[in-house]
Amino acid sequence: KVFVMKLSSRVRYPFLALAIAIGVGSIGLQVTRQASDAQALPLPEDLVVDFSEIEDPTVGSENAPVSIIEYASFTCSHCANFSKDTFPRLKEDFIDTGEVQFSVREIFTHKAGLWASQIARCGTKEKYFPVAKDIFLTFDQWTKADSDDEMLRMLSMIGEGHGLTKEEVDACVADEDMAKALVLRSSGLAEADSVRGTPTLIINGELVRNQPYEKLKPIIEEAVRSASRGDL
Repeated sequence: KVFVMKLSSRVRYPFLALAIAIGVGSIGLQVTRQASDAQALPLPEDLVVDFSEIEDPTVGSENAPVSIIEYASFTCSHCANFSKDTFPRLKEDFIDTGEVQFSVREIFTHKAGLWASQIARCGTKEKYFPVAKDIFLTFDQWTKADSDDEMLRMLSMIGEGHGLTKEEVDACVADEDMAKALVLRSSGLAEADSVRGTPTLIINGELVRNQPYEKLKPIIEEAVRSASRGDL
């Protein structure tokens, strides 16, 4: 299925800063960059993009009463902390119990985040979360690489550590059509959901800013109660 995106050239798409930079050379890594820092970009009003191969990586029961979408960036230090500290507790308390289905929707502000997404998505769907976990666990290492080539090498090694061959990783990273579709899809969805930073959660359609798990847990519990009462 091919989608035609109707975009005004005057509309601000804060997460689209990478779209024009794909394959155009190096841009400096800014791991703390927020969406509001990005500049408006001139875009054609009609973009024809094939999104048919793209899905949000998802874990949890399809019958879960609560759906959580995390807008995340692999080059975001707060997202790395969410992956290491918050997600394991959320998974134990809500996903493993069948109460929450959890999905990830990547945001891209640097091409290293795009490489990470392509590598995590390489191979079977089951590989995504284990690969993503290791990418975030080693965040402080690969984000401090001396060059883009070294950064890509370190990310590729994570994929290879999960059973991918070097040839498979290289092919996934070289897929420019998929890269552009990933960037444009995520940017359009983030704009529609009024996402301005990462990580941001969408809990049963409601936007929830990132916060410590102790504050997040009661919000999810209330969403579960509301769903059980039929409020949603």
